[in-house]
Amino acid sequence: MAAMTQRLAGWLARTKYGRKVMAAQADFSAFRRRPPLSLYAGLALIAASYLMGWAALILGGYLAVEGKQPLLLVLGAAGVFVLVHLVFVAGVWLAGANYAAVLLHWAARKFLLRYA
Repeated sequence: MAAMTQRLAGWLARTKYGRKVMAAQADFSAFRRRPPLSLYAGLALIAASYLMGWAALILGGYLAVEGKQPLLLVLGAAGVFVLVHLVFVAGVWLAGANYAAVLLHWAARKFLLRYA
């Protein structure tokens, strides 16, 4: 496992992204500013997508068992799957990719410093 981790770190260090991460410190200024309202709306949509998915799964399963129509669960699950993912993607888009990018740069740099 350790050899595989070191090989992965060596490969990542040779990529353009790895060189960029190693050259620059992580800039956490995005976390020091007051978060925009869209961040809260995005986090609410992400949470709603999970709640929608579980509620639909439970309700669809109940209705399929009670009505003895498993096709209802199959077709309903596919439709809900698409809807929940669209809500999740909208939430991630609203929350902003800049926070995720900062954390990814920081984590990649820590990984490379430790294993490369």
